[in-house]
Parts: sequence; C-alpha cells; structure tokens
Amino acid sequence: MTQEELAEYSNLSVNYISKIEREKKQNISIEKLAAICNALNISVEEILDGKHNLSIKNLPPNAIELITYLRDSDNSNIDEI
Repeated sequence: MTQEELAEYSNLSVNYISKIEREKKQNISIEKLAAICNALNISVEEILDGKHNLSIKNLPPNAIELITYLRDSDNSNIDEI
C-alpha cells in the first residue's frame, strides 16, 4: 500500500501519513490511529501490543515502518499517541 492509498483509505492527508512515517508527527489522536489501523485491516490493540498476526511478507515497507513506529511510541498517554 502506498502512502497515497493509505491516506485515501484512512481519510487522512498524504502529508500526514508521510510525517508519521518519517517520525515528524509524534502526537497522533486515537481517532486517526484507528483510521490508519482500519485502512491496514488491523485493530488498534494489535498495533499497540505488537501481537498482530500479520505476515511481514505481505506488507509493504512503509506499512511495516508505520506499524513499528506506532508500536514503539511512548504510549503512556494513549490519547496522544
């Protein structure tokens, strides 16, 4: 999935998705995280706990980077992830 496709499927801008991937956007609302997860067909719980059953082979590099970034982010305040 390209950034453009993820942006379209999540109803977010390409610029916003790009900032997340480049770690320029650190405070992601739970609503936007949910939209991204929905577009990637995974749950918010799966992305945060890292126990998703996705095959890495089936994901494009940018999706893997986004999932890794979101999973490893400081989530002490879930509303500000």
